[in-house]
Amino acid sequence: MKIVYISLYCNKSFPIRIFHSLSRKEGIDSHAIFFKNSSANNHTLVTEREIGILLDVVRNIKPDLIAMSILAPYVVVAKKLIHCIRKEYDVPVIVGGKYPTVSPDKALEFADYACVGEGGLVLREIFKSMKSGLDLKKIKGLWYKNINGEVVDQGQQPLIQNLDEIPFPSVGDPQMYFIEKNHLLENDPELKDVLIWVMSGRGCVYQCSFCINSLLVPMNKGNGKFVRQRSPNNVIEEIEYRLKRHKYAEKVFFVDEVFGTSFNWTKEFSEKYKERVGLPFFCELIPKLISEDNIKLLAGSGLNELNFGIQSGSDEIRNKVMNRPGTNKEILQKINILKKYKVNPRYDLILGNPFDTVETFEETIDLLLQLPFPMAFNTFKMQFFPHYPFTLQALRKGFITEKDLTDENLENSVFRSWAFVPKIFSVNRRDYLESCVYLIAWNSYVGRRIAVYLRRRDSCLLGFTANILATFKYLFIFKRPTWLRLLFWKNKMVLSGDIKKLKLSIKRLLGA
Repeated sequence: MKIVYISLYCNKSFPIRIFHSLSRKEGIDSHAIFFKNSSANNHTLVTEREIGILLDVVRNIKPDLIAMSILAPYVVVAKKLIHCIRKEYDVPVIVGGKYPTVSPDKALEFADYACVGEGGLVLREIFKSMKSGLDLKKIKGLWYKNINGEVVDQGQQPLIQNLDEIPFPSVGDPQMYFIEKNHLLENDPELKDVLIWVMSGRGCVYQCSFCINSLLVPMNKGNGKFVRQRSPNNVIEEIEYRLKRHKYAEKVFFVDEVFGTSFNWTKEFSEKYKERVGLPFFCELIPKLISEDNIKLLAGSGLNELNFGIQSGSDEIRNKVMNRPGTNKEILQKINILKKYKVNPRYDLILGNPFDTVETFEETIDLLLQLPFPMAFNTFKMQFFPHYPFTLQALRKGFITEKDLTDENLENSVFRSWAFVPKIFSVNRRDYLESCVYLIAWNSYVGRRIAVYLRRRDSCLLGFTANILATFKYLFIFKRPTWLRLLFWKNKMVLSGDIKKLKLSIKRLLGA
C-alpha cells in the first residue's frame, strides 16, 4: 500500500518526518513531499509550476492515501493543492496538525478526514485498515462527514505516554521530495544544515493566551499526561544517528518547551551528552522554568545559548493579557544566572500587540535598557489565530473583527509580517516608541540613544527618525538579497579570523 505525506512550508516538519519513518518501519510504501519552505517574512507564493511538479510526483507514485499536515496560515494553500489533486485522482485525503485539531469542521470542508489530536496512534490504525481493507470511518480520532453532510465526532486517541516508542524523524531517507522555487529536489537539505534540530519532549506546563497550548491542554484533559519527556539515552541515540548523516553539524537545537527542567533528567542527559556528543547546543525555556542547578549542569555539557520569551516588557500585559507567568524583576534575575555560567540569552519579543500603550512601551524600554549589551532578539508580530484566547480578547475589545480572521487575511499577515515590520510614516508616540523598542532589540547604538531621549520627553521629529531607522534596520536584516547576506557573514568570519568555519561553510554551499 502506498501513502503520500505532504508538509506545507516546513522542510523540518517533525510530524511528516516521523510519520515517514514510522510508515517505513511498518512496511508501508511511504513517500514524503515537502512543499515549499518558510523563512520569516520571505514566504514565497505558490506557483503553477510548483503545483505541476507536485502533481507529477503524485502521478508517478499512484498513492492509495494522501495525508497533509496543516497549520492555520497555510489553509489557503492546502485547499488549492487538494482541489488540484482531486481533479486528477480519486484518493482519500486526510488532513492533520494544529488546524484540523482545533477546527475539524472547517477542515472537513475540503478534506475527506480530519485527524484530531496526535496522529501516531491514528496512523497505526490506518495502516491496519489499509492492509485489511477496513473502513477508515471506524478509527478513533479520524473525523469525517456522514452521508447527510454532518460532522461525525470520533473523539481523540490517548496521548502517547512513552515517547521512546516513536521512531526518529527521517533524515536523508529514500522517497523524500522537496519542492521550492519551481524545482524538485530529492536530496534532503537537512544534511547540509549546520544545526541538528531535536525534540526531546512534548507539551508545556503553561497556557499562554497567544499559544496553541491554551487550546490543546483543555482538549486533552483526562487524555493522558500532557507534558512528556523522552529518556536521555533515547535523545542521545537520535543525535548519534543524525551525526552519522550530517557532514556539517556544528550545533544541536532542542526545540521543545520543557527541556532541562527536571533535575534528575538533566543530570543524566548532561553526563551522557558531554561524553557521547560534545557539540555545543542551545534550547528554549520560559524564564520561570530556568533554575541555577539545571543551567549549571547544562552549561557544563555544552549549553552556550538559551532562547526565552520576554514577549512584553510590561508585567501587566504579560501576566493578564498573555496569561504568561513571570515579572521583569524575575527576568533580570534569570539573565544573571545565564551570564554566570556563560550562557548567552536570546530573547523573544512580540510587537504589533494592540493591547500595548505608550505606558507599556515605556516599561519595555526601561527593561531592555537593563539587559546586557549586545543583545540577541527574535522580534515577532502578534498574530490572531482563530479560537485562541488572545484573539477572543482582541475581538471583545474591538481591536480586530471577524473579517480579520479569514484564512486569506491570516495567510497574508503571516507571509508578509511573521517578523515585526516597523511603521515608517506614523508620528504617533505609541508607534515610534515601538520603533525604539525594535532598535534597542537589534543593537542599534543610535536607536538606543534616541530611545533614552524619547522615553523622557516627546518629539515628533525624533520619533519619525526612529521609525525611519527601524525600517532601514528591518530591511537590512530581512530583505537583503541572498548574495549580500552571504557576503556580510563571510566578511564577518574573515575579520574574526574564523577561517576554518568559513571553509566549512563554503564546502557546504558547494555540496562537497
